[in-house]
Amino acid sequence: MKNFKSNEPCVACGSTAENQVCYHHVMHRSQCGSNESHNLMPLCHAHHTMIHNLNKLNMASRFPGVKKWLLDNEWFIDESSGRWKRNKKEF
Repeated sequence: MKNFKSNEPCVACGSTAENQVCYHHVMHRSQCGSNESHNLMPLCHAHHTMIHNLNKLNMASRFPGVKKWLLDNEWFIDESSGRWKRNKKEF
């Protein structure tokens, strides 16, 4: 993830620790997720690990900053599936 270091604070906790914040692909690259800003959520190492162990729905419920970031970047919860989606792609 060296190429995906962020100068932005972690959206979960606000940490700006040098070399500790990187971008998390909301829709993973293996799912054709892009490197566009709406798909790159800045997270510190601890929260990046956590989001892979939990799911995004739980992270958004637990951390208001994660939910705000998703909504600000035009992600929404699809009522029928209960999943976060953007432009008809879900995760």
